[in-house]
Amino acid sequence: GDAGVVRQMQDDALKAEVYHPLALGHYANHPPAGLRPNVLAAAYDVPPEGEGVEQLRWCVPNVLCGGEGEELADEETYGAGRPCLIPSLVLVASEPIEDGQEVFLNYRLSPATRPEWYQPVDAEEEERRWA
Repeated sequence: GDAGVVRQMQDDALKAEVYHPLALGHYANHPPAGLRPNVLAAAYDVPPEGEGVEQLRWCVPNVLCGGEGEELADEETYGAGRPCLIPSLVLVASEPIEDGQEVFLNYRLSPATRPEWYQPVDAEEEERRWA
């Protein structure tokens, strides 16, 4: 039933997070004061099927939601019968990163929700962003 499908999706998601060699975004920290980010975030929508996708599918830790054989489609955006893209976020190195070096990503947090430890990377840029 539905409970079994939900449990399987949860299990698959946990495996992707724990075992996938490229699911490492949660290790990227905001740089402390005086340091710059060394990665940038980029949105990338992965097609669930098509030329070359099968060879690269192992690289995508995202888990599709839906029952076996169920058509996944965003009809408004892609048209009826076309499969949904898998929304993803990739981290792209902005400079060479050495083995063992910490990965820093500018979190760009809203001034309304910033914790005490947060220091803007570029105060002028953040002021323009949240103005």
